[in-house]
Amino acid sequence: MSTAKERELEEMKALLDKEGYHPLHAHQLQKEGMGPNELAQRLKTKNGVGSLEYSHNFTRGAAPSHTNTPAPGRKRPGLHKRARGPAKGWPAFDPADFDLKGEMEGGYIISEAKGGRHGGYNVAVEGRHLCVTHDWNKALCCVVEAQKKANFFANVFYVNERGNVDLLIVHSKSAKRCESRIVHSWV
Repeated sequence: MSTAKERELEEMKALLDKEGYHPLHAHQLQKEGMGPNELAQRLKTKNGVGSLEYSHNFTRGAAPSHTNTPAPGRKRPGLHKRARGPAKGWPAFDPADFDLKGEMEGGYIISEAKGGRHGGYNVAVEGRHLCVTHDWNKALCCVVEAQKKANFFANVFYVNERGNVDLLIVHSKSAKRCESRIVHSWV
């Protein structure tokens, strides 16, 4: 590791330690491409979108965990799991080579319903409405069923109430249980 990277890592460890997070989280954040300046910005956001609790499921004072157990007291625990990396034989995801707008126009989109009488999640593909549900699992299963029915396996995106976008990998565990993993996030 270069000395500049080592200095950045030490600076990130100090920032995390000062805010009550375990310093070993700095290794993960640096692997994801985060630097000290972005980390300082993230640490200013105490709760909600943009905070480390929301984006990385970190808890203050807790050592890094290699499991996907949700933090206690989260509003929507375990909503997504972080992808571990590219599948064997596949190249790593490169956001610079990804046309987000074009891919979203042709892909499946799960978005949070904005109030109204429905609430929950809206699911659409290529601008066409598929379903509305209050349950995240049902929204994922709606996508899987539509993909199988149409034999069309486009990218799946999750758009939260603030407009942040996650590219997901969705798969079915059984007829009524589906899971997702985040490939990349755009904030």
